[in-house]
Amino acid sequence: MRASFSQIFDPASSQAVAISDLFKVVMIICAVILLIVASMIGISLIRFRYRQGTIEPRPFFGNRKLENHLDHRVDTDGHLAHAGANGRACGVSANA
Repeated sequence: MRASFSQIFDPASSQAVAISDLFKVVMIICAVILLIVASMIGISLIRFRYRQGTIEPRPFFGNRKLENHLDHRVDTDGHLAHAGANGRACGVSANA
């Protein structure tokens, strides 16, 4: 028995017509959002790619939340290690 995909978009009742129309509207909205996000990523990849002869940007300091978030390191046995409040390294399993 061979199923036809055209029957999926052929609603049989008035409620099915409403659901099908809503589905189509949502799919169009999602497709537009996907195109916007994909194009922004593509533009960013092209515009900010590495070029020969450019210098590295200056490091950013002063944002404690960002610095603490970026300070997490993974050590050799798969644990996240970062300096705790007392300056000693704390270990949290990365596999959990």
